[in-house]
Amino acid sequence: MVEAKPGIGQRWSAARPTKTVVFWAVMASTSVLALVIVIRVAIAAVPYWRFPAAWSILLLTAAMLCLVPVWRTIGLGQVNVLLMAMVAVDVLAVTARGSRWGGLLTGVAAAVKLVPLVFIPHLFLTGKRAAAARALAVFAGLQGLALAMAPQDSAYWASYLFKTGRIGPVQQPYNQSLDGLMTRLASAAPWSAHAAWGIGAVLAVPALRLVLRYHRRGQDVSALCVTACFGLLLAPVSWLPCWVWIAPVVVALSSWLQ
Repeated sequence: MVEAKPGIGQRWSAARPTKTVVFWAVMASTSVLALVIVIRVAIAAVPYWRFPAAWSILLLTAAMLCLVPVWRTIGLGQVNVLLMAMVAVDVLAVTARGSRWGGLLTGVAAAVKLVPLVFIPHLFLTGKRAAAARALAVFAGLQGLALAMAPQDSAYWASYLFKTGRIGPVQQPYNQSLDGLMTRLASAAPWSAHAAWGIGAVLAVPALRLVLRYHRRGQDVSALCVTACFGLLLAPVSWLPCWVWIAPVVVALSSWLQ
């Protein structure tokens, strides 16, 4: 009896799960490393930290991995921690030192996912106008390059950008944005999105004042966290994995307690 050889399709199906597992392992490892970098940069940027940096990074990283936004991001293989690391390194380290490379990582992060766009006004408002201009130029350049390579993707900007329901109902409890909150409270009433934008406009005033106050006091980590949380609240959809910014928030709160 002659044994049949597996076809190309069967060999591909057998190899695909292995490739998926390897990709997830690489992505998870990179995300954990990015989390370590965020905590390290945040500790270095807070005004006061009395504990040994190495032990603090180790303990805080272990604690952050237990929080829902972080472990869900890693479990789902998403890029939220990586984007947070790019912005944190750019704003708290590269731009803070007056480097000519300031703003580049923020621009790349915004090109990958639109929520980091909120950090370009953050750079401008905190006096890093050259870095803000570079970030905006990098974002526009990468988007232009992507559209040149795939012109059909222009439909995203023309139509899909405003159809937030395509990635799931806005009223799901996992959506922690103002839009999601108002949609749930108003039972998906047509005016709920307008109410969310109105609340966001009102919150913009104290958020701006906090960012400027923290920046003047040298508390740049706190200022960055205010911008991040305000941007996530204002976004139409902010799923739980998007709130990985809890990591620098905990560092800032720990600094205050000390």
